[in-house]
Amino acid sequence: PNRGSVIIDTLSDGDVLGWSWLFHPFQWHFNARALEPTNAVEFDARALRDKKSEDIYFGYTLLQRTARLLESRLEATREHLVEVLASPDYQQQV
Repeated sequence: PNRGSVIIDTLSDGDVLGWSWLFHPFQWHFNARALEPTNAVEFDARALRDKKSEDIYFGYTLLQRTARLLESRLEATREHLVEVLASPDYQQQV
């Protein structure tokens, strides 16, 4: 709280930004900023959700890939948290 912007993750070519479109209540929780010229692809979230419901194989594959993405992002966040908590700057604040 009251620390300004905090970098949670840094994305690279081919990385996915956001999955809130897939899970109710479909609300974005973070901000993102490109630090250099970037090409991005935007998908129609409602169309993807409809396709997921209509085509079970597509939906299963989409959710599997999203689950793997969430797992890797959670692991990266956990590692970052351990680094922050172990840092001398944080230890001096405790």
